[in-house]
Amino acid sequence: MINDYLKQAAQQVPERPAILDDDGVWSFAELDAQADAMANRLANIANAGDRVGVLLPNGRDYLLLIHAAPRVGITLVLLNTRLTASEIAWQVKTASCVAVITNGELRAKTGEMGIQVYWVGDLPDGRDVARSYTVPEKDDIRAVIFTSGTTGQPKGAQLTYRNFEASAEGSADRLGVVDGDCWLLCLPLYHVGGLTMALRGVMHQLPLVVVPKFDLADVWKAMHQHAVTLVSLVPTQFYRLMKAYPHQPFPSKVRLYFLGGAAASRELLDQAWARNLPVSTTYGLTEATSQVATILPDDLARKPGSVGKPIKGVSVRVVDADGRELPPHEYGEIIVRGDTVMRGYIGQPETGGELHTGDIGYLDADGDLWVVQRRTDLIISGGENVYPAEVEAVLRKHPAVEDVVVIGIPSAEWGQQVTAAVIRKQNTDVTPTVLIAFARESLAGYKVPRVIHFFDSFPQTAAGKIQRGAVRDLMISLTQQA
Repeated sequence: MINDYLKQAAQQVPERPAILDDDGVWSFAELDAQADAMANRLANIANAGDRVGVLLPNGRDYLLLIHAAPRVGITLVLLNTRLTASEIAWQVKTASCVAVITNGELRAKTGEMGIQVYWVGDLPDGRDVARSYTVPEKDDIRAVIFTSGTTGQPKGAQLTYRNFEASAEGSADRLGVVDGDCWLLCLPLYHVGGLTMALRGVMHQLPLVVVPKFDLADVWKAMHQHAVTLVSLVPTQFYRLMKAYPHQPFPSKVRLYFLGGAAASRELLDQAWARNLPVSTTYGLTEATSQVATILPDDLARKPGSVGKPIKGVSVRVVDADGRELPPHEYGEIIVRGDTVMRGYIGQPETGGELHTGDIGYLDADGDLWVVQRRTDLIISGGENVYPAEVEAVLRKHPAVEDVVVIGIPSAEWGQQVTAAVIRKQNTDVTPTVLIAFARESLAGYKVPRVIHFFDSFPQTAAGKIQRGAVRDLMISLTQQA
C-alpha cells in the first residue's frame, strides 16, 4: 500500500500554501478537504476500478481530480485538449472509460463518445466515502497517458502508483529539495511532465504555481510574482521566453530551468548561459514516468549535449541489434530499467520493469548518457544509416537557419532520400542550393539533404514537440508536386 501524501501534508503543514494561481491560494489543508469533496462526487459516477477520462485545461478542478481519484479507486485517463473529437473518442474507447469529465469550453469535443459526459462544475453530489477509502496498492494503475504520437498512432501508457513515487524520489535525489522551493506548472497536466510535477509538489510539500497554459506574459508574471525557484519547460517554450524578454532580467530566485520533452540545441544553451540562467536538461519518456536521466547546470556546461546519469533507481544500458551491451561511445538502442517504467501499453504485454525505448544513444566513459536520435526517425539511404540530429546540427550552424527538421522520404533509388524542412530567420534570404552546399562542407555525401523546403512554422504537439510525422507528410506532398 502507498502513502496518501496529500493527507500527510494536510496534517503536517496544514497552513502551507499548496496551490497559487489567479484565484488566490489554497493551503494543503484546504486542498485535502476539497479533494475529499471531489472524491465523494466521483464516487457517484464511477466505481472502484473504473477508468474516467479527463478533458480539462490546467487548473484547480484538474488538480482536485488527480488527488481525489485514488481515494475512491478510480483510474484517470488524461486526454489531450488539442486533439479532435474523433481522436479523443478513439482514446476514450481504447482505454475503456466509463465516463468523461470536461467543461463547457471543451464539451463540444465529446459528442462522439457514446458514454456519459459530465461537466466538472455539475458533478452530482455523492455519499461521504472519502474518509473511509482504501489506499491503493503500489502496482495499481494511477493514470493512463497516451503517448504524444509524434510518429504513428498514440498508445496508452499505464502508469502505476509505484511509478510516480519512484519518479518523485529519483527526481528529488537529483534536483534536490530546498527550503523555499516553489514549482511553476505551465506544462499541461495531461502531459507526464505536468502530472509528475503536480504529484511531486504534494509528496515534497512544496507550493505549486499553476498557469492555465503556456502564455508568455502569464508565465513571466508568475515567475516574478510568486518567487518561483523551479521552472519546467520544453526547449521551444524556453527559447520563446528568452526571445520575448531579451533585455529584461529573469527572476533571481529561480535555481533551475528544467528542460525536457525534446533535445535542447547548443544555440539555445549558449543563449541561456550568456544570460547566466541555470539550465538542466533531461531525457525522459511517458513510458518511464518522465525523467530517466538528468544533468545539472555545472555538468551541462562541461558536457553540452549530454543528459547526464540516470536518476536514482533507474538504470540505462545501450545495446546492439542482438541485445548485446555496447562499450562506451558506441551507438545503440537505449534500454531503461527501474520502478519508473510503466506496467505496459493498453492491450500489450507488461514490460516487467524494462523499456526498449527505440531511441539511439551512447554512454560515455563517465556513464553519462548522450541521446542521438529516435530509432523511428533514423534514415537508411542507400544502405547507410543517417542520423537526422547530426544533419540538423550542421544546418543550424548556418546564420540564416532558425530551425530545421531532417527526415527521410520514400525513394525508389535510395530507399529513403534525405530531405530538410527549414525555417529561415527573419530578414534572411537563403536558397536550398546554398544550404546544400553548406551541409556538404561538413557531412559525408550520403548525409547531405537532396531536397530542402522552407516553412514558416512546424506542426507541434501540445507539449511543444515537433510532429515529425506531420512534417514528413508535408515534405512528401511538396516533393511529389515538384
